[in-house]
Amino acid sequence: MKDEILVVDDDEAVRYALYEILGNAGYEVHCVDKAKEALEILEEKDIHVFLIDLQLPGMNGVELCQEIRNSREMDFLCAMTGNSSAYGLVQCRQAGFDDYFLKPFDINNITNAVAYGVNKLKRWGIIKY
Repeated sequence: MKDEILVVDDDEAVRYALYEILGNAGYEVHCVDKAKEALEILEEKDIHVFLIDLQLPGMNGVELCQEIRNSREMDFLCAMTGNSSAYGLVQCRQAGFDDYFLKPFDINNITNAVAYGVNKLKRWGIIKY
């Protein structure tokens, strides 16, 4: 069984790139463009690693992070943004993000962060081997 990742970004090109890159790295990647869709997937799937854009239509990425943290305190959440002035690193950390990436990002940094999050959650028993 592959480890699952949820990408939440309203930019189709970013979703596609992350789907391809993380899929080729061996993960099962789910992609949505709205926070509401992400929450719906979490009702059905046991996903614990997230890449979340901060500027989403409707509920933004910070609000989505806080919503996830309300019931899933140990999950690994990464913020992604192309506009660092809208939501800064401090605000993201306070919301509960574990990592923060400015777009355009170095894909090696993203894949390393995902691997780190998956391995940490496996070590803690959150993700089953």
